[in-house]
Amino acid sequence: MSIWWGFSRQRKVEVEFIIDIRAAVLKPSEMLDLKRALPASSSVYIILSTFDGATHLREQVESISKQSNSDWRLLIRDDQSSDGTDNLLKELAVKDDRIEVLQDELGHLGSNESFSRLMEAALSRGADWIAISDQDDVWKPDKLDLQLARLAAVGARPDEEVLIHSDLMVVGSRLEAISPSLHRAMKLRHEDHSPLATLLLQNFVTGCTCIASRALLERALPIPEEAIVYDWWLALCAGSMGRIVFEPASTVLYRQHSQNQIGFKPYRRALGGLLAHLLKPHQIGVDEIMDTIKQAHALELHLANLLGDCEKDGSEGRSDSRRLNLAHDFLAEYIGLYRKGHGRARRVCGLARLRVRRQDPILDAALKLKLLFVPVECSFEAPST
Repeated sequence: MSIWWGFSRQRKVEVEFIIDIRAAVLKPSEMLDLKRALPASSSVYIILSTFDGATHLREQVESISKQSNSDWRLLIRDDQSSDGTDNLLKELAVKDDRIEVLQDELGHLGSNESFSRLMEAALSRGADWIAISDQDDVWKPDKLDLQLARLAAVGARPDEEVLIHSDLMVVGSRLEAISPSLHRAMKLRHEDHSPLATLLLQNFVTGCTCIASRALLERALPIPEEAIVYDWWLALCAGSMGRIVFEPASTVLYRQHSQNQIGFKPYRRALGGLLAHLLKPHQIGVDEIMDTIKQAHALELHLANLLGDCEKDGSEGRSDSRRLNLAHDFLAEYIGLYRKGHGRARRVCGLARLRVRRQDPILDAALKLKLLFVPVECSFEAPST
């Protein structure tokens, strides 16, 4: 598979990938026997961060316990709940010895940092694959099997940087059906070709469906303060240094209720809201765009540090290091559009050349218009590599 990255001012660079990730949809009759497809030593850890989630937590943990694949461990960290979640966790852990509740004195960390701690804990326990769970959803019984089979089908290994995500079924607070597909309802699509060009402005990966490889987390952690959401950061890292795999089946019942941190909005309502926001007086909405630019700059610095490590250990000639270099160069040119010396018109032309865009053409056009009002002389440190 050939992918064009338009990140050089003088030329385009064609990236040849060894593995074609455009896998066909697995039919039920084609489901692989995981004992045959995956190494017997593969260790699957599920991580779950809770915060005042007592209302729906039991149902979610029970759905994990009823997975058709029973070979897993569940790590849970409570982020200083005040609704009795901590007592419920103790009860659930007593009933199932595969459940471990992490104890620390760190207090309330917020979602990004709490999940980061859980990822580190899973790695320290020897996890090969790390599945991410929210506290208020429900997993379909074959979620793990479907995604692990998909990973096996595309030849994914724990020692390469891989992230798999899936579609979701949107449901109400009592699990009544709202939409069979979050992706169709919100007009999202998985990006096989140059995912980084989309991920710089829009996240198409939903964290509560994800399974990450050990190698990806080892290189993506720690999650920086500039990361908007932990799943967006993992997707950016996977799109930069490895690959993102998609399971088209809806593996999670994505529960909508009054306490959702992000939640679901039908396409038309989301489109109308975002357009109204982007087309308001020029300064409104710029802060949100700046957040995506700061996140991209944090990734540029992160990749520069990884490249420095490759140079120190003499692995800069390996294929994964070459991919890091390509992604870093792409990010450097993108961030360069916001450094001193780039006028607003030149910035928009640069975005077109790099093919950085949102998936929806209407929102993309509105966003490019708003980008004209981002300060021309943003102060971003240029990393040394």
